[in-house]
Amino acid sequence: MVRPRNVIDCGAFALRRWRGQSDFAAAFTLIEESLTHLRPWEPWVASHDEEHTRALLARCDTWWASGEVYTYAIAEDGVPVGMCQAVRADEPGGRRVGYWLHPAATGRGLATRAVAALAEEMFTLPDMVYLEIVHDPANTASAAVARRLGFTELRREPAALPLAPAGSGTAVVRRLDRPRYPVALPPADGDNDQVKDAPTAPTPVVLGIDDLRPLPRATRIARTSREGVRLLEEHRDGYIDELWLDHDLGGDDTIMPVVTLLEEAAFHGRPFRIGVVFVHSSNPIGAETVVRSLVHWNYRVQRATA
Repeated sequence: MVRPRNVIDCGAFALRRWRGQSDFAAAFTLIEESLTHLRPWEPWVASHDEEHTRALLARCDTWWASGEVYTYAIAEDGVPVGMCQAVRADEPGGRRVGYWLHPAATGRGLATRAVAALAEEMFTLPDMVYLEIVHDPANTASAAVARRLGFTELRREPAALPLAPAGSGTAVVRRLDRPRYPVALPPADGDNDQVKDAPTAPTPVVLGIDDLRPLPRATRIARTSREGVRLLEEHRDGYIDELWLDHDLGGDDTIMPVVTLLEEAAFHGRPFRIGVVFVHSSNPIGAETVVRSLVHWNYRVQRATA
């Protein structure tokens, strides 16, 4: 069985697999300090005590070994400030993602970035087809994370029991599908010679420039306009099958320096060779500006949902 990495280094933070009972003190303190924050939406909080935390960590080890649940601590400077996990769904090839933060770690986009990193890691697994996030319609913070990352509403269904204290009784199910391109699998035993001699299809070049979304289709992702310009310059003389662009890149940063690079290349008679540019921004005015600018220079552009 192929499993995700034990540690996913994200620069300013990391996702780290819980290390059994050696993590008891950190996990217990994290939950203890977050009880008031979690109680409205997490029914398991009513059972919180030392025994419950030790049992949780023991189950984390068992679940990881079986592939049933992959649970990570969200850590800053080595200190856990939240948790996230991917639970095997009822339908084959799917997992449901859960996440929460210590109240002191909220309000700065950490949950979104952590779930984005978890989603990227899950889509490296060969059996993954889709991810889902399930939230109460009244839990606006959880809903915002899902929307920012491109999870689209699939259906609404009765919420699982027991209900959380603030629960409405309804669960919103949002889904993010795996990219269309197949994942290369290692050859089966005994097939090495045959595979070695077989022609290999080229890997599509799919570039994404987005500050938050996981963009599972992308082979490379830039999170700022500066990184985006550098990423395109690296592919100046090659062919880009798909280029995914978001307008708002956090703070005052936007995609416009990247758009300017594409425009100037076309103006000088050497446009970038791109199959399709997908604009998936949630900013309709900014997205329309990008579409109009690139269409003017004869790039093939589509509006899309990441």
